[in-house]
Amino acid sequence: MRSRSLFMLIFSACMATISLQAQNWERLYTPGTVADFTQTPDGGFLLVGEYGIWEAGEKAEITKTDAEGNVEWTHRYGVGDTLEEYTAVQIMNPDNIVAGGNYLVYYSAGHPEHTAVFLHKLDAQGNLVKEITLNPTPTLGTNYYCADIVRTASGNVWVAVKVGATTKLYAYNNDLEPLWSADVSGQINQMIALPDGTVLLSGKQNSAMYLSKADATGSLLWEKTYETGSACMTLTKDNNLVLASPGRIIKVSLTGDIIWSKNSLYQYGQYFAWIAEDQSGNLLVMGSYNANFTLVFSLGKFDADGNLIWKKTPHQSMQSAQSYAKPLITATGGYALAGNRAGKSMLIVADPAFDLYRSWIAGSMYHDLNDNCTREADEKPLKYFTATATDAYGTTWTEGVQNGRYAMQVPAGQYNIVIDKRSRDPQNWESCPGQSATVTAATDTAHIADIGVQSLSDCPRPMIRAGIAKVRQCHDNRYNLYFYNLGNQKATDVKIEVELPDFLTYIGSSLPLLAQDGQKLTFAAGDLDIDDAGTATIDVFCACDIPLETAACSIFRITPDTCYATLPDWDHSIVKIDASFTPDQISFTLENVGSGNMQSAKNYMLRSYCVSVLEEGTFQLDAGASQTITRPNNALAYLFEAENTANQPYIPGNAVSLWRCQTLALQEAWWHTSTGSPFYDI
Repeated sequence: MRSRSLFMLIFSACMATISLQAQNWERLYTPGTVADFTQTPDGGFLLVGEYGIWEAGEKAEITKTDAEGNVEWTHRYGVGDTLEEYTAVQIMNPDNIVAGGNYLVYYSAGHPEHTAVFLHKLDAQGNLVKEITLNPTPTLGTNYYCADIVRTASGNVWVAVKVGATTKLYAYNNDLEPLWSADVSGQINQMIALPDGTVLLSGKQNSAMYLSKADATGSLLWEKTYETGSACMTLTKDNNLVLASPGRIIKVSLTGDIIWSKNSLYQYGQYFAWIAEDQSGNLLVMGSYNANFTLVFSLGKFDADGNLIWKKTPHQSMQSAQSYAKPLITATGGYALAGNRAGKSMLIVADPAFDLYRSWIAGSMYHDLNDNCTREADEKPLKYFTATATDAYGTTWTEGVQNGRYAMQVPAGQYNIVIDKRSRDPQNWESCPGQSATVTAATDTAHIADIGVQSLSDCPRPMIRAGIAKVRQCHDNRYNLYFYNLGNQKATDVKIEVELPDFLTYIGSSLPLLAQDGQKLTFAAGDLDIDDAGTATIDVFCACDIPLETAACSIFRITPDTCYATLPDWDHSIVKIDASFTPDQISFTLENVGSGNMQSAKNYMLRSYCVSVLEEGTFQLDAGASQTITRPNNALAYLFEAENTANQPYIPGNAVSLWRCQTLALQEAWWHTSTGSPFYDI
């Protein structure tokens, strides 16, 4: 399996003649990620991975695109209990595809879930022909992960399945009928089938790079280990291998003897590194580095002797991009990369120089005070907005607006540029019409006319955010507060209300204390001008007799809090959740604390272990009405979620979790602590 802690992008390798006119483009598709991909005989691509919508019942996703990245078809499949994902794909012949992946099963009641493996035989259009599962009833503590699939010279399919620190090899014929299985003492990342029917295996054994060769029955002919790391590999034109691990590349013969060993890209937070040889004999290695706590992907090109030719960070949009895919090089000699960006599955095709992003789009934004979408002299920019450019295929590039201006680097194409609603206060803003731009490979910078944003409510809108580290018994502890005026008018006489848990005692604050009523405190925060911010601290003492691992919530409110952007489809209902429990029963209460009746039904869902659905249904409440859901208290953990009503101005948490540690009583905490309101924080 491609580890979820890996942050990298991948390129692929097919043998063909290099085209000097290779296209450069990027496409984003459905929510989710691509874990493996391959090029199809017609020049398109076959992508497999996971559909990224949590509530979806079918999450293993396979997509076929044409040579320009346009989707021709997509299928999603559900397997076993839940959370299935494809991790490997292999085209067997013009009529058949084999794809494999992982899904969750439950060992037994009261025990965590375990991972099993599934294999699908699909037709050329991605329709399911046959499904088989491996380890469907696992032993406690045993997880299976589908690492790789190859087609051997005889036309059979091999599947490498990681099981702890070892690997099981499974062989099947073209109809997925089993032939044999074998055990390997290392964790296999990748397999390469050779013309003589043997298969090369690379990975890790006892923290060292591992390489072995197996005959057609899965018996090992030899195995070797090298330096520290976990290896992937590429077969070179001179009939040797180059192994890659984070920070190192090693060239070896087909008998595993070292030819040379050299430094490669330093790769932050990666367990192994994909490598491929391009059609000119150069070696391409993927890496990542940490830039201000954001993983940024980098690409290094090395010559056949392992000397660095260039290292590139292709584009700022690659920050936090991920991939679990294996190497390929396109039929035209370019590079293809697949994975995940901005929460969506991603496919990139670039020329061998990887000059994908050659041009810029630049512009500015302003607050359109008189709502005419024409900038006047007194109309100034605001903070915390972003600009988004969308191409004709729906792929997006987003950059923050700094001091009223933005700039983003993009491939050639047609774009529509808009100013996004501010993330901190989206319900109060609408953008003026977007601007269009045509960008070519020769374009330096396309300058965009000013784009205005219009406020739906003109008033002060202070926001509050609060945080505290783990609280220590019998010690003083400190809350850190941040508050900010999102509105377009000055906020005067700002106050902050705090409701503390019973086991915390107020000691002091950097703000003046105006009132105290038990655990409820009120502080004066002064005035906040437009786009002004403030910070404060509140010190508390934790009781000495509170049990370890106790969880509790503190609620913060800032005023004035009467300025809501009342969008047309808000029905003035506000739904909140309360939870309670006894040794025998759990209860969740939904209450409409707003002034209006709910105009449409919304969904709720109760899960055990946050995965298995215990109960789901709908609710529709008049103002002041409530509905309670009860269940027997017989599991270790519960998660209850309720759907928000459209555009309601706040909700004090829309999901609550209950859990117990060992023999302790259940504890309660908010799962989603974002209230949806600038005026509240939990």
